Amino acid sequence: MRAEQLGFDVAFDRFDRQKPQCGFGLAGVCCKICNMGPCRVTEKAPRGVCGADADLIVARNLLRATAAGTAQHGARARETILALKWAAQGKLDLPILGAQKVLATEKAFGIEAEGRALNVVVDLADALLDDQSRAERF
Repeated sequence: MRAEQLGFDVAFDRFDRQKPQCGFGLAGVCCKICNMGPCRVTEKAPRGVCGADADLIVARNLLRATAAGTAQHGARARETILALKWAAQGKLDLPILGAQKVLATEKAFGIEAEGRALNVVVDLADALLDDQSRAERF
């Protein structure tokens, strides 16, 4: 592997050094949500202290991981939109590339783009920020 040749430590190497992995964690039946755990569900102990069974623990763990990932991607999107806005305002020295995509996105959001210079996309950035923070989608 090229990373190994360069002396880089990658996730696969770190994973291997952590072996043996916890079977409860790998199966998704380890719950660390409250301070009474961690609870590890088995046939002998089919429920956690709070009463959650394996299905509920797996579902909660998956939902929490999904929510955390979604929040992170949303935060990254917001930073990108703000960079677009600041570049358009001249506050950030970055070129705005992809003129056709910017114009197509403006059109999709109902922003009149005809005859406007590419560096005037503040309205688009504001529309994207409004769309991202809207509480309802219907």
